[in-house]
Amino acid sequence: MKIKKEYIILLVVIVALTVYLVSRNRDRNLYDLPQIESVDTKAITRIELTRAGAAILFDKEGSDWKIFPEKYLADPQKVKEMLAVMEGLTLTELISESKNYQRYDLDVTDGIGLKCWSKDALRFAFTIGKSAESNNHTFVKLPEDEAVYHARGNFRNKFDMPKGEFREKTVLFFDKTDIDTFAIRLDAGFETFKRVDVLQEPAEPEEKDNTSVEDGVAVRKWVDAGGGDVDDDQINGLVSTLSDLKCEKYLEGKTKDDFSEPVYTIKLKGAGTYTLSIYAEMEIENESYFPAFSSESAYPFLLTKWRAENIMKKPEDLHKNTGGA
Repeated sequence: MKIKKEYIILLVVIVALTVYLVSRNRDRNLYDLPQIESVDTKAITRIELTRAGAAILFDKEGSDWKIFPEKYLADPQKVKEMLAVMEGLTLTELISESKNYQRYDLDVTDGIGLKCWSKDALRFAFTIGKSAESNNHTFVKLPEDEAVYHARGNFRNKFDMPKGEFREKTVLFFDKTDIDTFAIRLDAGFETFKRVDVLQEPAEPEEKDNTSVEDGVAVRKWVDAGGGDVDDDQINGLVSTLSDLKCEKYLEGKTKDDFSEPVYTIKLKGAGTYTLSIYAEMEIENESYFPAFSSESAYPFLLTKWRAENIMKKPEDLHKNTGGA
């Protein structure tokens, strides 16, 4: 009898849940989701992100995006990703009308306000909350609408960054095939390496026959100041690394006057002249970094210890057999 009673209770619970789910789905069919007008991102000239009262402002100057008021160059890929969210924003479901915005990280403390303009005309605005548990949606709120919606996609992380993370982090860039002079200074003066054309003798044919041996082929290689052999792979690897060097982050509030002499300097010449100066190691928030300046960046930046030490080769390490010239 007891077992029969438990089955009846279970059946009642199942029926109740079924009725609730059906009625819930019917209720959701009674509303229409707001229609969001498509944003022409090519026409957008200003973006503003606001969180807890602090704003980050992006303005387009020519083809570049700048972060104001400092006019830092913004990372074009990060701006492109933000614009893509605006262009493709799609609401998929009404989630809540309870005004409990804190639950969805849509309150004044955690919500990320987004506005974009085309010149002086405000084109779009909404507030970004946290990602849904499915990781396929993000909670959002529209202006003058008290409801919370699901928007398609997990995109809060594209906006939830401090100002410095939006900056372009490429600090040295050039065409690596154009470089023909590479010089480093560790202690005293510079040691210079040059890329020259060397005539490479053809290999001897394996079998003696009447086939004529072709003339030698000119090959580009690196030599030291005296014309001695050096490790081509090492120098080519360094030049390649430096041709598209990205920093870990920028060192805010510092200028060159705040540093003594660099501990390591690299100069490269091709169509232009490029320099990288690395300064004494420092610790920030229990992490070791090397501050640096380059000819292609107006601001001091930080390299991780691993990256800096990988760049700062000793001159003797660049010679073959590590025995010096």
